[in-house]
Amino acid sequence: MARPKCDLRKQALLTLGETMSQCCFCNLLCEHPEGVSHSKIDDSTPAEKAVPVAAIDCHIRNESLKQIALRLSHQDARQPRIDGSPVSIDRAIAAAKKLLIAKQEAALLVTGDIRTVETSRAILAFALENNVILDPFGSDPAFAQILATQRGGMLSASLSEVRFRSDCIVVVGNDDLIQSMPRLPHLLARSKQQDLHKTTTRVVLMGRWSAESINLFRSLDCEVQAIQMDPCDFPKAIRDWSKLSSEERIQSASLPSRWLRAAEYLTIVWAPSNLRFVESDLWIERVQGWITEQNASRRVVGLSLAGAYQTFQQVATWTTGFPGRMRLKCAPDGELAVDYQPHRFRAEAIASLSPRPVVMQVDDTAMKTKNSISIDADILIAPSWLPLSENANVREQKVAPKIFLPCLLPGFEAASQFFRADSVYSVKVGPTEPAVGSSVGSAVGSSVADLLQAISPGATL
Repeated sequence: MARPKCDLRKQALLTLGETMSQCCFCNLLCEHPEGVSHSKIDDSTPAEKAVPVAAIDCHIRNESLKQIALRLSHQDARQPRIDGSPVSIDRAIAAAKKLLIAKQEAALLVTGDIRTVETSRAILAFALENNVILDPFGSDPAFAQILATQRGGMLSASLSEVRFRSDCIVVVGNDDLIQSMPRLPHLLARSKQQDLHKTTTRVVLMGRWSAESINLFRSLDCEVQAIQMDPCDFPKAIRDWSKLSSEERIQSASLPSRWLRAAEYLTIVWAPSNLRFVESDLWIERVQGWITEQNASRRVVGLSLAGAYQTFQQVATWTTGFPGRMRLKCAPDGELAVDYQPHRFRAEAIASLSPRPVVMQVDDTAMKTKNSISIDADILIAPSWLPLSENANVREQKVAPKIFLPCLLPGFEAASQFFRADSVYSVKVGPTEPAVGSSVGSAVGSSVADLLQAISPGATL
């Protein structure tokens, strides 16, 4: 199959400059109208030094842009491979299909860092044809939230509504929450200029917060109070506070307690991925139960900040009625059979079974993630073979996949739809026209949908 020539380095920088007004590197999907400013480059500039400079100070955005430039600048990182050796795309597709046919009697797990609607739809379509177990890697936080909501329900709101309507916001967690979503304080804070009532946002930080995180909220014109505590104890603390009844007890209470008591629109913010303790689903259920009780007298909502994994759960629920951790099968009469096992079909557990299942890892993210080094995959579909370090050809992954098939970079070489952390807002990011040579076997890569169709045992080469 012919592979059209293209200058990956120049194309990478051009694409970055055209598409980064909306950032898709974390689940906040921040808008940056000013886009990206680039360092001056020419043909003599080494690829690893031609790194775009973000106009907004965000370490996730900056590191991700750097990683993309490295990946796209080194063509060998996007070369199809078998057992680590570069091969043609035809040969890699044939090997992947042969493996799936030979192992049809074995369990097949499809997992990975799945972030876009397009990839999620393609995986579900593939699963219908091939009796696949589906679970994105690292989905425990998602299922803690899902199980808690299934048992007790949830009263929530969008990130935008919370920012412009809530007069008091309680953020539960620690510094890791800000590290994973650096611009969260900017999206929660409301200045007097943005509010018709000319009031600032009151923010209560409950958990393990450093002075740096506290001062970040204060620098955004917020009234801030911090209560240092173990986040695990928050459900009990919030219920003890709500028991304040007499005026004397209320006046003698701490300032944060009086803020919570006086709030007309109170928001409790947490991220399931930040709740790193056993039975976090019970923690979420207790908090959501308290929120429901409070709505008898005033407006109180919970804002659960989902990770990027949530997109797959959203699409799976639209399509099948279940959020993942399931096996799909299409009966001869056309009926969809779903075997939903939220505790049994966990990717990490399935991948470690003996006999070992066939593992297909699909990463449609441009970011360098922990997920990409956590599982020994038989087939890897990703924008590049392995993450690169700043030393041009040093790989940071110890275990290489048996078969690697390169796909397009979501949001850069192909328009891709992402969901924001509040599970309400979604946006399509990327060029309106496909990247040069974006067909199966191109120098740029292929869409995940095309690759899955090509290697499906029911498809023809």
